Amino acid sequence: MPPLLSNPPFLYLPIEVSARELDAKLLITCFAVAFGFEVVIGNKWLMQRNIGHMPAGVMLFKTMTTRDAKAMRLAKSHGYATAAIDEEVPGVVARRSKLRWTCEEAVRTCDVIFAQGDDLREALVRRFPDYQDKYVVVGNPRWDLLRPEFVGTYEEDVARIRRDFGRFILVNTNLGFVNSGKGSAEKVIRTLERGGKIDRRRPEDAAYIEDFCRLEQGNFDAIKALLPRLSDEFPDHRIVVRPHPGENMDAWKSALASVPRTELVRIGAAVPWILASEVLVHTTCTTGVEAFALGKPAVSYRPIYVPVIDNYLSPQINFVADKIDDLIGRVRSILAAPQHRFSYPEEFHANFQQSFANATGPFAAERVARHLAPRSGLRPDPALCAKWQPRPGYVRHIATKAHKNRLMPPIDRDQVLGRLHRIQSQTGRQDLLKVDTCGDRMFHIHGHQEIAYTFDQTGRMSWMPAWLARVANAVRGTSEPRQ
Repeated sequence: MPPLLSNPPFLYLPIEVSARELDAKLLITCFAVAFGFEVVIGNKWLMQRNIGHMPAGVMLFKTMTTRDAKAMRLAKSHGYATAAIDEEVPGVVARRSKLRWTCEEAVRTCDVIFAQGDDLREALVRRFPDYQDKYVVVGNPRWDLLRPEFVGTYEEDVARIRRDFGRFILVNTNLGFVNSGKGSAEKVIRTLERGGKIDRRRPEDAAYIEDFCRLEQGNFDAIKALLPRLSDEFPDHRIVVRPHPGENMDAWKSALASVPRTELVRIGAAVPWILASEVLVHTTCTTGVEAFALGKPAVSYRPIYVPVIDNYLSPQINFVADKIDDLIGRVRSILAAPQHRFSYPEEFHANFQQSFANATGPFAAERVARHLAPRSGLRPDPALCAKWQPRPGYVRHIATKAHKNRLMPPIDRDQVLGRLHRIQSQTGRQDLLKVDTCGDRMFHIHGHQEIAYTFDQTGRMSWMPAWLARVANAVRGTSEPRQ
C-alpha cells in the first residue's frame, strides 16, 4: 500500500491516556517531522471538537470503536485521511478476543490500519476479510520504547523512584469494571452499551460481562488479601500498589490503610516503575507484557479462573500463580536469584513474537510515519513558516470531566519539549523541533523556526475578535481570557 501522498503535511495524534500513549506518540512525532509533517498532538477530546476548524490532514486513532467511527466520519467529511493503531490489543491475544470492541464501520472508514503483529492481522482478516488490503504489520510504537535503545531514557526516573522507595515489590491492578473511576460497574457497562461495544441482549455479550465482572471482583478481593502477606513475608521490601489510571483510588486507600510498608502511587508511566521494582505482581495486566519486553520478572496472579482469562497475553509470557502460597514462593525465588541472571523460558518468547513484530530493526514509529508521510524523506525548511494554523471557530479549551483529566493530566510546552529531546537523544536524531501550545494539553510540533499564527499576551489567538473573547469570558464568569 503506498503512502497517503494526496494528503496535506499535517498529522494529528489524539491522546486519551497520557501515561501509556504520550511518549509513543512523541516518538512518532520525531520521525513524522523529519518526513515533512507538522504534528498536532494531545488532548483527544479537544482535538476532535476542533476537527472542522483545523486544516485537513491525517488523523491517527488509538482504537476503532463505535465512537471512533463517528469521529472518523466527521474527519472524513472535512477532507481528512484516517488511520488507526489499536491500543486495546497489546495486552490480549487478538485471535481469541474476537476484537469485540472493534466496529466494522471504523474499519471501513480507516484508510490504513496498523497491526502490531501477525496475531492482530490474522484476527482482523478473520473478522473483517473485506478490508484486508488496509492491514499493515508495523509493530507498536509503545513497545519501541521498551527496546534496549530506549531504556536509558528512564534512568533518571528509575533512580529517583529507587531513591524514594528503596527495594520494592510492584503490584499493578486493572479493575476497569468493579473499581472504575467512572462509577459503578453497572454505570460502566451502560456506557459501553451506549458506545456500541457490547449488547447484553446478546447471550454471548451477557455471558462475557458476567464472567469479566466475576473475574475482576475475584482479583480485587484476592489482591486485598495478598498485600498483608507480601508485607509479612518480605520485611526488607516495600509494597508499591499502582492501580490502572482509570481506577478509583479511594478503594485502594482504604485497603492499604492497615498494611505496613505499602505505598499507593499513580505517578507517570508504568515503565520506570517496572524497571525500578525487583518483581512485578499483577492480575492479567498489560504491564506484565511490558515487563516481559523489558526483561523484568513478573508474576501473573490468577486467584480465580474464568474462560476470558485465555484472551490475555500476560499469563502466556509471565509466570502464573493460582494461590497465595504459590505466588509467595515464586516471588521469593525471584528475589533470591541475581537480578542480572533472570530470564524467561523460550516458549514465552515464541508467544510474544507472535503478537509483536519488529523487536529489532526500524522502529514501529518510523514505519508508521514513513507510511503516512506525504513527502517521505523531505525535511522541512527551517527558514519557512509553519503552514498549520487554526480556523475561525477553533477553541483552545473545553469543559472536561474529572475522570478524563485523570487520564490526561495537565502538561506544558516545556515538559513536552523535554520529553522530545530525551527521545531524540536515544535515537541519535538531531532534527529541529519546535513546540507551540495550541490549546489545553494540545501542541503544534514542527521543524520550522517560526509559526504563521500568533497568540497575543493573553494567550488568545490573534484572529479572535476582542468582542467575542469578552462574550466567551462573560459566559465562563471570568474577566480575563482563560490561559
